[in-house]
Order: sequence, then C-alpha cells, then structure tokens
Amino acid sequence: RTTTNQIREGRTEYIKRAEECDLVIAFKLKFIPSVCRTSFNRIKQNRPQLYKNIRNLNVYLVPKWSQKTPSDQGLLEFRLSFSVIEGKIAECRTENEKILNAVARSIYYKYIHRSKTVKQHQQYITSYFIKTCFLWMCEEYYIDNVIVYLERPSFDR
Repeated sequence: RTTTNQIREGRTEYIKRAEECDLVIAFKLKFIPSVCRTSFNRIKQNRPQLYKNIRNLNVYLVPKWSQKTPSDQGLLEFRLSFSVIEGKIAECRTENEKILNAVARSIYYKYIHRSKTVKQHQQYITSYFIKTCFLWMCEEYYIDNVIVYLERPSFDR
C-alpha cells in the first residue's frame, strides 16, 4: 500500500527531472484489459524476451476526454495508458531499433511536423501516431532479423 508521503516524494522526484511532463491521477490496473490482449500475445509470440520484460508491468486508466461527447461528460471519460510498458520497451530496444526510431523522429520533425506543413485548422500527422507506428513495427517484426535479411545478397533471399 502506497502512503501519501511516498506519493509526495515520487511527485517531487518526478518534477525535478529536466523534461516536460504531465502529472495525472491514474488508476493502476492489476490485469491486462481484454482489448489489448491481442497486442500482448503478438509480443509474446514475436518477441518472447521483450514479453518477459513487460508482462508484469501495469497498465493505467487515466482521465481523458475523447472530444466525441459533450464537454460536460469529458470528466467521465478514461483511456488506457501504457506509459510504463512503453518506457520498458524503449529501454529494451536494440541498437538497430534505436537507429530506426531516431531516423523516424528526424524525418517527422524535419518534414512532417505541423509547424512545417499545417495552416490554421488543417489536419496533420501527430508525433504520437509516428511513435505508435514505430512501436507497432517493433512488436510485429524483430527489426534485427529484418536487417540481417536485407543485408544478405539478393540471390540468397
């Protein structure tokens, strides 16, 4: 059981970090919600070692208005947060995955970011979408194996 003092200490430590952050009250789930079991099973099948690193981490339920309902109902809406799991996945990235992520981020911020392409009220691709696609690729394909395959001479493929 977490005490109020532990929460305060954790919050203080979190704020000291030199990074931009949001502090949000969240509910820690002690189970994997059924809507994301397919993704966990895919990781388990395609990346068993990674799965071992994340299988006991928690998913959180955080308040987040979808903007698909009237604003007065926004306080009643929640979404799932995988931030702890995403952090562990990032920590476990191979060197090739780190390079691929850096390339994707560079392309995004140089050519796609809304400040480069969007006029007022236009739709744009978010960095969250790029991050999600990258994480999906890392779940679906073991990038190191793809690179080994691509490095082979074409007559060996």
